[in-house]
Amino acid sequence: MPIRLVVGLGNPGPSYAGTRHNIGFMLLDEFIGYSSWKRWREGEAAFHDSEGGDRAGFHCFKPLTFMNLSGGAVRAFADYHRIAPADILVCYDDIDLPLGRLRIRLSGSSGGHRGVQSLIESFGGEEGIPRLRLGVGPMPEGADAKDFVLGRFRSDEADAFRMMLKRGMSALDTAYAHGIEKAMNEFNPAS
Repeated sequence: MPIRLVVGLGNPGPSYAGTRHNIGFMLLDEFIGYSSWKRWREGEAAFHDSEGGDRAGFHCFKPLTFMNLSGGAVRAFADYHRIAPADILVCYDDIDLPLGRLRIRLSGSSGGHRGVQSLIESFGGEEGIPRLRLGVGPMPEGADAKDFVLGRFRSDEADAFRMMLKRGMSALDTAYAHGIEKAMNEFNPAS
């Protein structure tokens, strides 16, 4: 089944723009273009609804409640549009994957990611939410994880970052048109 909702995780505000932790926001911005975002519920989220055509009923969503509290906004949006957890694809940063690497999973634990943990808790412990993990690592030895993910990409990482966004958009297109499993087969690295 194709996905109905793509969620990009990040933090709102200019101080977080361009940080590794906001890669989910950046991917969705690139995917649909900045100009078409609408605001919902007094700044709780930014969203894009495809109207008509071959993408009718398809939504992109950025919770603006800060990363660690994003689950409630996503749950409210999904409930309003009657979207099941299995029809959602959550995009977020992963420090355990090297920069540029993507990994798509149908379900699983949060892996310590607080935004994903918030989603799992808001959906009643439902870990069956598909996710697109975007590699932003590796984290330098001895570095603080919070400082690392709230830091911006270095200039020598620009090419890998742009290529990852391009591959991420292709993965979203594939997941929408052909389903999550097809996207997994095409974009997950060989083990």
